[in-house]
Amino acid sequence: DVAALEAGIHIRDADGEFDARPAKLRRDGGDAAYIRVTEGKYHQVKRMFASVENSVVALHRTAIGALKLDSTLGEGEARLLTDGERKMIFSEAEII
Repeated sequence: DVAALEAGIHIRDADGEFDARPAKLRRDGGDAAYIRVTEGKYHQVKRMFASVENSVVALHRTAIGALKLDSTLGEGEARLLTDGERKMIFSEAEII
């Protein structure tokens, strides 16, 4: 399953179909994993895992581009970004 997600995968389901670009995946023991995608289509991560007969129980975004999200903010909270942070969103992120 990891190899399929890292190679890129064609998804066809009730919501439509598309080719998901290759992802980087790191298992975190047990059932947990970190995944890095370079696009964010509608429920993409959930659909990728479903296509290899797995499910996503919880999903937490930790970064957008090279910008690591502020861990002090609670769910649903927001703050303004600095100019530098805005630029980081479109920068290449570190590989996990």
